[in-house]
Amino acid sequence: MTEDPTPNTPQPATDKPAARKQAATAIEQDILSVEQHIETWFHDLLASLPHLRETATYNHLRTAIDELKHRLS
Repeated sequence: MTEDPTPNTPQPATDKPAARKQAATAIEQDILSVEQHIETWFHDLLASLPHLRETATYNHLRTAIDELKHRLS
């Protein structure tokens, strides 16, 4: 008995254009969901700590969120 030099291994679903597009759409939705959760958390944080708006921490957090949004877009 000889071994088949090209085994019949299933190809990943990402080899198909439709599957790739679906995966990309799912990833994009996940990113948008994470972004929404971060924004919600940030706004909740600001609402609970009004004095934070005038501190360097606020500016640092705002800058970090803006940078994250830029990277995700």
